[in-house]
Amino acid sequence: LKIVCGHWSTLGLMIGHGVHAIDTGAVWGGKLTALQLDSEDLRLVQVPGRDVPPPA
Repeated sequence: LKIVCGHWSTLGLMIGHGVHAIDTGAVWGGKLTALQLDSEDLRLVQVPGRDVPPPA
């Protein structure tokens, strides 16, 4: 059983015990993370998140 979740960027990337937390904070300037699910091997792809302008 694999559980894949996001929406918890403070947790960051966490893989273990059947849980794959992949929210790496792209909206806050972190990376956007994708996980390939159709393979036995774990394959992650990460790209830069958006640039966050400084607060006004």
